[in-house]
Amino acid sequence: MEGFATPEEAAFDPSIPARFRRVLGVKIDGDHAVVYSLTNDRPPFEEYSDYCRLEPSGWVSTHGSGGWDSPPADVVEAARSLGHDY
Repeated sequence: MEGFATPEEAAFDPSIPARFRRVLGVKIDGDHAVVYSLTNDRPPFEEYSDYCRLEPSGWVSTHGSGGWDSPPADVVEAARSLGHDY
């Protein structure tokens, strides 16, 4: 599996047009990362988490899910600044 330079690149889903997805932050813990995004181009937004791991070839996405689990404070602040009621 070909990896990517960053978790954000690994989490990119080409089936979602860029205008409908905004990455707000990334939490890296060793060789694992969570990419926190909002989908939709305006409120109401939907939270989305992509889970990635670092392989010898780079970052790869392992799975994703709707919602956030314990997002970092800067992600919550960024979401609120966009009008998301978290």
